[in-house]
Amino acid sequence: MAVKFTRSVTLLSLLLILMPSQLVADNQPWYLKVEPNRCIALRQGQTCYQTLVFKWSVPAEKEYCFFQVPDSRPLTCWYGRGVLSYKGNFELDRSTVYQIRIKDKDVSVLETKVKVAWVYKTDRKNYSEWRLF
Repeated sequence: MAVKFTRSVTLLSLLLILMPSQLVADNQPWYLKVEPNRCIALRQGQTCYQTLVFKWSVPAEKEYCFFQVPDSRPLTCWYGRGVLSYKGNFELDRSTVYQIRIKDKDVSVLETKVKVAWVYKTDRKNYSEWRLF
């Protein structure tokens, strides 16, 4: 009885060593995450500059592309499944949506948003007006 258990554990260990990415991908849910998920500029209307790291899992084996909405050109494309990532420097002046789509289709399978925030909001007063008194 102990021999069968040892062989089963050894066989399972061997499978985990030989095919770890495939086994992990089968158990992974669909997700798309970004870190950080907020970009902060000093004043309202200014562009914020941030290095963003996107991580996602796509368990279905297809051709996918990663987009910054509303751009029609993808940031990257790939074929396959599993856990992947993308790192880049971004210049954002407003909150921006990022999507993973099936290649050659306008179908979004995953989506996330990077919010842009400001430390100081602009005043409604216009300081360029002339004053006589």
